[in-house]
Amino acid sequence: MKKIRTNTPEHSSRTLLSLLAWLLLAARALALDPVLPNPTLTPGEMLPQFSQDDICALGFAKAHRPSRTESTALKKLVFERYGIAWSRHAEFELDHDIPLCLGGSNALANLWPEPFSGSWNAYLKDDLEIWLYDQVCAGTMSLRDAQEQISTNWIECYKRAFGDPYSESESVSQK
Repeated sequence: MKKIRTNTPEHSSRTLLSLLAWLLLAARALALDPVLPNPTLTPGEMLPQFSQDDICALGFAKAHRPSRTESTALKKLVFERYGIAWSRHAEFELDHDIPLCLGGSNALANLWPEPFSGSWNAYLKDDLEIWLYDQVCAGTMSLRDAQEQISTNWIECYKRAFGDPYSESESVSQK
């Protein structure tokens, strides 16, 4: 004779606890990657001693980039602060809230893990950084304005510069 499982209070509690544990693990695994830096962890920091002329000089950003060893150590600290497992490091760029090319620093206060995937990703922000740098060096935007715009909300800054590539009206008008 086949034994039929009954739904006892003890069984229901175990099932509920198992379900809650599974949901908690699933939620953690599916947690959204940051598309904007956490302002508490990454308020942004610039190198105030540099002027527009300094940052527009050939090789400025490269000269201020951390070494590979320093970069790996910083990346590990940033990932820990953001609660992202190091095993996922290849999915992210160690990004500067205020980019080096706009006088941003290499301090933890200016670093965050920016995802390569998703709609708003590292590639789009890199395009914006280049555009802002070009505006500053052409004299059509002040360095301070570029720094403020990108550090306040780079996605809104991108939309002002290029339009919203994900809105229906932009998609239609670009065809």
